[in-house]
Amino acid sequence: MKQIQIFLLWAVLILALTAFGQDTKSVADASAPAAATSGRPPGTVFRDCPDCPEMVVVPAGNFTMGSSASEKSWAATHGANAESVSDESPQHKVSLPSFALGKYDVTRDEYAAFARETGHPAGNECYESSMPKSNKRSGASWQNPGFNQTERDPVTCVSWQDARAYIAWLNAKLRRPGSTSGDGTYRLPSESEWEYAARAGTTTRFWWGDDDGSAASYAWYKGNSGGQTHPVGSKPANHFGLYDMAGDVWQWTEDCYAESYANAPMDGSASEAGKDCLRVDRGGSWLYPAWLLRAATRERNAAGYRDVIMGFRLARTLPLEAQPSQQPSAPRVVDLKTPDGTLLKATYFAAAKPGPGVLLLHQINRTRKSWDQLAAQLAAAGINTLTLDMRGFGESGTRWEKLSDAERGKHRHGWPDDVDAALQYLIAQPGVNRDMIGLGGAGWLGVLYSVEAARRHPTEIKSLVLMSGETLRDGLQFLHEARQLPELFVFSDDDEYPPTQDAMKLLYVTASSPSKKLVHYSATQDAPWVWYETSDISKVPAHGGHGTDMFPVHPELPGIIVHWFVTTLIKTPGHAPAETLAAASVLNQLQIPGGATQVRQQLLEARGKDPRAQLWPEVAADIIGASYQREGDIKNAIEIFKLNLLAYRDSADAHYNLADAYLKDGQKDLARQYAEKALALLDSHTAPLSSWSDTEQRRGEIRRGVQDTLKKLAERDQ
Repeated sequence: MKQIQIFLLWAVLILALTAFGQDTKSVADASAPAAATSGRPPGTVFRDCPDCPEMVVVPAGNFTMGSSASEKSWAATHGANAESVSDESPQHKVSLPSFALGKYDVTRDEYAAFARETGHPAGNECYESSMPKSNKRSGASWQNPGFNQTERDPVTCVSWQDARAYIAWLNAKLRRPGSTSGDGTYRLPSESEWEYAARAGTTTRFWWGDDDGSAASYAWYKGNSGGQTHPVGSKPANHFGLYDMAGDVWQWTEDCYAESYANAPMDGSASEAGKDCLRVDRGGSWLYPAWLLRAATRERNAAGYRDVIMGFRLARTLPLEAQPSQQPSAPRVVDLKTPDGTLLKATYFAAAKPGPGVLLLHQINRTRKSWDQLAAQLAAAGINTLTLDMRGFGESGTRWEKLSDAERGKHRHGWPDDVDAALQYLIAQPGVNRDMIGLGGAGWLGVLYSVEAARRHPTEIKSLVLMSGETLRDGLQFLHEARQLPELFVFSDDDEYPPTQDAMKLLYVTASSPSKKLVHYSATQDAPWVWYETSDISKVPAHGGHGTDMFPVHPELPGIIVHWFVTTLIKTPGHAPAETLAAASVLNQLQIPGGATQVRQQLLEARGKDPRAQLWPEVAADIIGASYQREGDIKNAIEIFKLNLLAYRDSADAHYNLADAYLKDGQKDLARQYAEKALALLDSHTAPLSSWSDTEQRRGEIRRGVQDTLKKLAERDQ
């Protein structure tokens, strides 16, 4: 049985810290700038309509487009020739605003919905490849490319013109009634947008690195495809959360092909040389070798051309008001000095306008650079961010080896002066809201220091993110007492340093905040214990289960953390929505007849300390109340719905639930009162329908329910 080693943590840290000064490895690429859109930070996944593909918000940024002389030389020795890669130059800088790109290639199922509704012709022939002398497959089409496909396979045998017709159909579906605009919001990506998204902040030949020998782990190509396409998303996503940017099918872009980048746009727009130009396609395919999977590889074909290796994915222009008015400034390295004279190195990522701040503390076997990608995204989302090399790590100095055993023992909470120096620098920066600071910690070191700093600075620290670590007894006590502090806990069963999984579960169950949130990446079994978390990375092979190492393996995780800090530091400062798991004791109490009375008192007491306190999610109490109502226990249903309305008084949904319950109980006046209030809230549009939903579909459903309630009341009055 595993033993939770909370009280042995300091001994573990001493063992780990004896390896100070050894090299550490950075996971992130500091050259990957990012910017957010209003309400949708980078990494956000959304779908505009039931027939629309899933889209991912891609951060704004700059990158170097094309391939270097050394990369072209490499390609020429791996299957290419000098002429075939000559069009990948000259390398040039491109600056792009934020945009959205399809999470996957458009699938057969998604394309079929378009074809059924419009009757768009499938054609009766499709080339076997894009090679100049390839054969046509007579009778082949996207419905029958000549090999078996599932509905989740990427659609093939579609031309550039077919893709544009699909896009026009989607934009027509989304166009508002009365609009005469034909531009729409969906489109094909420009060639530079495609390459920027495919690189996802990397500068290597492939998004996973320079090794074509590992291509089978990341893409479908000639060496592993078995001669056909495969379902989208069956290989890992890149660092932007995009799947199959390399391999499976080539992807059309908007651009007209040019033999060099001499006159290429530098703002992310498409190159348009004329109506009858060849159109660029990117990405490699299931039929071609690995060297073509490079992010810089270019191909071109006629706009009406169809073959069995060609598909497409959508881009989406984001509204102008969603684009930041100015970009965050470039990160800057800063020197910090502690009271005992130790020099600390940090990197400051300033937001483009005044806002909150976040301090990020790394794990023992990494440095501050492991936060670079996330820090850039936070700055783009309006959060000033500081990453710190803690004492003895990265570029920071250390006095550890000069301390006696007695002096080392005094530092059971780490070096509070070091973290305080970083916090003082952060809150002193122009535009940083000193009373709205978040902390993020990874590994035993980062989590320990984050919890300790939050305990010592409760006025300033308004949000915590804790990844793959543990804390000491007084840290656990603080988490238990900090009832209104929003906390995000992240861990993986695949963590290479057990029992981190159990340590994180202990932190989560000890914390008493009803707005705490758990992100748990489950595995069939926990990783075996090999060694303590140590800066000697040769001790334990890293495989993406610990701390910031999880970012490449779970590319949606940075977006989750950005969303958490945006919510708790900008949208609802110092607060996060109540979470069902965190509210388990309250929700269990509500399921006991009469339990609503006790919970009501708990809410009033919490509101006395914090007027915005929420102890449970609105929808969870709705479900409990509806269960009572379906069982015929109207009295308890009414008590639950009244309590939910006390907590969520601006919710039209909560008013309707209470009106419906009063109607079934025969209390007509009260039913009418709450139904009319629900309708007034719906008509005013001053607040969302409820705390969990504000879609047009849901608003329409509640409106019909309210109107039906009022109709029944009118009939009973006759």
